Amino acid sequence: MGKKTVELTVDPVQKGSSVQFNMSLKNESDRDFEFTFNTSQKIRA
Repeated sequence: MGKKTVELTVDPVQKGSSVQFNMSLKNESDRDFEFTFNTSQKIRA
């Protein structure tokens, strides 16, 4: 079985006192998957 390539991109976006992570997963197929993860964790300065 040959090697497979997977690319994961994570883009953190600050929204007020929380952070949203936009994630994109690309593999060797024609399909792209996008995920959004929201956290209510407060950002401390």
